[in-house]
Amino acid sequence: TSLDHGADVARRKLHVVEKPAGEELAFGEVSKARRDGYNLLVTANNSTELIGSITIDGVVIIPEGIIHIKKDAFVYGKDIEMLIIPSTVTTIEEGAVYRLNEIKYIQVHPDNKSFVVIGGILYSKDMTRVVKATKRCMMGDLPDCIKQIDAWAFRGCSTIEDIHVPNSVTDVGEGAFQESSIKKICFHNHLDSLKTGVFADCENLIRVELPKGLLRI
Repeated sequence: TSLDHGADVARRKLHVVEKPAGEELAFGEVSKARRDGYNLLVTANNSTELIGSITIDGVVIIPEGIIHIKKDAFVYGKDIEMLIIPSTVTTIEEGAVYRLNEIKYIQVHPDNKSFVVIGGILYSKDMTRVVKATKRCMMGDLPDCIKQIDAWAFRGCSTIEDIHVPNSVTDVGEGAFQESSIKKICFHNHLDSLKTGVFADCENLIRVELPKGLLRI
């Protein structure tokens, strides 16, 4: 596929490599994929886990049958602009998406029972977790049922300005708003700490209302 859905998926140059559990994507494999011009997916545990990916066309289409997306699956994902998640994925480890700085489009199969995309933001299906926002997501206030904002969830987002963090949130991950366009943020919850780099490189930030009971930044 392509960003305008104008190309035939079958014509993409895609290699899928299975590795033993615990083995990681090697830098040599990354270099070879880019040099020879093909997309690469690396899986483990009988192709049920995605552990690595390389794209030369900006698109990652995760195949049906993948259940888990591991933490470093997109460590070489700075060029990924489109991510397609199948119905079978049940787990996305926190931090898996931290390098997706240029992500513009996320699609989740409608039959997926664990994740959903609303306004360009990937949530858990029960709406308790923010996993990843696209670069130009459309978001008003966070839903009152959100409990967790993943590490780097809004990293690089260029459309957020004023955010109210509801009382339901108990965890805001490292670098959650890094390099975003955020201007104002108000915490209505009772976090006792803010993790590393939550507002790193937020050049437009002018106001932060810290949560009551904050003990450590």
